[in-house]
Amino acid sequence: MSKWTILWTCLVCTGFAGVALSGPEDGDPVDFSVEIKAVVTDNRDSSDVDEEGNTDIYVSPRIDVFVDSANTVWDLFYAPSFRYRSDPSDIQNEDELFHRLGIDLDHELSAQTEVRVRERFEVTDDPSVSEGGFTVRDDRSFVRNEIVLGAKHDISELTYADVSVENELKRFDDSDVADESDEDEFGAHVKLWRKVNRTLAAQGQVSWRQYEFESASGIVRDFDVILAAVGVEKAFSPEFRGGLDAGISQVEYDDSGLDSESYPVLVANAEVSPNPDFRINGTVTHGVRDSDVFPFSTQEFLEFRGRVESDPSALVTLRGEVVFRQSEYDEDDLPASAPPALSGDEDTMVASATGIWMLTDTSRLIVRFEVEDVDSDVDVSYTKNTGSVAVLVDI
Repeated sequence: MSKWTILWTCLVCTGFAGVALSGPEDGDPVDFSVEIKAVVTDNRDSSDVDEEGNTDIYVSPRIDVFVDSANTVWDLFYAPSFRYRSDPSDIQNEDELFHRLGIDLDHELSAQTEVRVRERFEVTDDPSVSEGGFTVRDDRSFVRNEIVLGAKHDISELTYADVSVENELKRFDDSDVADESDEDEFGAHVKLWRKVNRTLAAQGQVSWRQYEFESASGIVRDFDVILAAVGVEKAFSPEFRGGLDAGISQVEYDDSGLDSESYPVLVANAEVSPNPDFRINGTVTHGVRDSDVFPFSTQEFLEFRGRVESDPSALVTLRGEVVFRQSEYDEDDLPASAPPALSGDEDTMVASATGIWMLTDTSRLIVRFEVEDVDSDVDVSYTKNTGSVAVLVDI
């Protein structure tokens, strides 16, 4: 069976499922849903040579339990997902199982103070791959946990403060893999916001993030980032608003061979909405973050994100998105304990178009196409086209 036959068979079957099933009544404390999705790509491994096509089929049920009281709103959900891969590589499994457990909690301590909890716990079951009785790839199963604790306090009618801390960890089951791939990230953020007048607001923020990466080979990629910025938000008209934040990031590396560095931070955004059914927004960001390319610790980047969204009818939403990012990898940011590596730029472009159609009161059809193009001096350059069709049904 060809990949296109698999795709359209999945679409037809899930389409009938969406029509047949009905969803829960409004206000029901328990919600069941299922998503069936087919994802087709022409470059399964994001490779620059020997590009291989592939189709992934996902079946993803989900259960949500809601509580909405006088001062507390929370959602507890569990969302397992099974993936079938039509053409896995020699080091990939045909089947893979994922588990995702989450909590979203908002609680009013008082009329002026709200607290929130965001928890995401994920398990990826990706056992070792064997061929001819020999292991060709170790077990890559892992757990990931991310938790965010925050509080917002209204100091006055015109001023509020927001404080949050977050921690994210990734742990692999196989000890040898864990020694090279376990990760930890911790952060804290404080923001003070004040409304200056009817159309203008100002804010200041300070944040700290700590990154830790395991390395049995002794490559020290750990670092801390401290950011301080001030900004303004302005409503120029009912249809147009924008904002600007500017500041500085100070990076401290754990590797003794790397000196601390300072980077300018800039975030500029604008949103245009000539009517409620049509929205355009764009954001330009310059800063520093953890690296996407091993063995670098950090990358300085300049990024543009744009989105156009339209609701031509009550049953249809259309969306177009584009991301352009230029990342700079400097040899001065390469840990002294790492082997020599090329320095240079990496240019990434991702463009996508999405259509969402309400099939019934309880089911949606989601069609998406994405093009990704990476031109890299430091890693693999490639082009990848991906299309997906999904049906989401409330049961």
